[in-house]
Amino acid sequence: MESGRVRDHLANERTFLAWVRTGIAMMGFGVLIAKLRFQFGSAPVQHSRIISSVTVGAVFIVVGLLTVVVSAWIFTRIGEAIDREEYQPIRSLPLALTAGILLLGFLALLYVLGLLQ
Repeated sequence: MESGRVRDHLANERTFLAWVRTGIAMMGFGVLIAKLRFQFGSAPVQHSRIISSVTVGAVFIVVGLLTVVVSAWIFTRIGEAIDREEYQPIRSLPLALTAGILLLGFLALLYVLGLLQ
């Protein structure tokens, strides 16, 4: 294998591992949000809440899991494209993930400010 393709595959692997770390961090943040209110002795989740800390935390965990799954799919797809010398960047998925993370971050901010009960 020529050195240019080796570098491309190594860069693809580094990018994949960065996305996996992002997914793991999102899952950890989801657990933190879900458990934070209980740690400080507040009442359990009430049914009258529209969005609870458990809901926000669960959404973070699901998005983290999806990030890991999608990153594995992209890693495989890009690796095959590099081998065929037909690589085309995927722009829509990172932008969609960014939009989702911004929304989740906004929900987390509302939670921290006490506006999400």
